[in-house]
Amino acid sequence: MLVWDNPTMGAAEPHTITFMFDNSTFAGVVSSLSVSNTTEFTAIPPGSNNEALLIPGEGCTNTLIGINARTYSPVTIDSQDKVQFMNPNANYSIAGDEIYVNSGWILPEGLEKQFPGTGNTFMATFEKPGTYDYLCILHPWMVGSVKVVG
Repeated sequence: MLVWDNPTMGAAEPHTITFMFDNSTFAGVVSSLSVSNTTEFTAIPPGSNNEALLIPGEGCTNTLIGINARTYSPVTIDSQDKVQFMNPNANYSIAGDEIYVNSGWILPEGLEKQFPGTGNTFMATFEKPGTYDYLCILHPWMVGSVKVVG
């Protein structure tokens, strides 16, 4: 079992541990979503400098730009396209039938409280020998690999 954490100090930022066993499963950080133009959004906490990104659309809809849940939250997708979300600080066993495994946003301890649903660790157990390449979906130039021997 391996455990990843985010020890960043100073200008702390989130990272992910993302295994893509099928390159077509790359997930963008943001998602475009259609919402009714009567939907109102309120910043949390109230009075903070937060605002939803809404793009006026046609008819009775707007486009909301939001964070993609498949990069923000711990999630796995198996070869049958079954999506399973996990709790923050997940402990996951990689069986070999996955096409996508993501840790969700990992923040330095204490900072995860500012981003509900995020964690500060990710644990993975590898059930089969092989080389498992991973990246940070937020910083795709940050890469690594795990070599599991039998």
